[in-house]
Amino acid sequence: MKPNAELVQAIDDLDATRKQMRQLMSDQPANWKTDYAKLRPVFQEQTARSIGLTDAWLRQKGDQALLAKYREMVNHASARLAAHQARYPVLVLDGNNPDYIASFKEVNTNFDRILAFVREAMRS
Repeated sequence: MKPNAELVQAIDDLDATRKQMRQLMSDQPANWKTDYAKLRPVFQEQTARSIGLTDAWLRQKGDQALLAKYREMVNHASARLAAHQARYPVLVLDGNNPDYIASFKEVNTNFDRILAFVREAMRS
């Protein structure tokens, strides 16, 4: 079962927002924290939408093992994201803090894995 266009677009939108956030973190232009703060709720909304659409599609696809693996990955990534955002609210972001950078990279790696998993499932 192939994914619908809405799911594909949701995944692409989420990935584009994540790229913007990584770029801001990397370049740290003037007012980067303000721009980053504006992207966090966009990221949260797109993440929730992508998760819901992907979960529904995988349920329709009927592969319980694939669905279980996806949910496990999402639960892990969501827990790490919540811990990251609680520890590093936008007001105290420090793009030069090694602990923050490591946490940021871990969160992104988790989402990279999820998006790669979903895209692979879309191809099969």
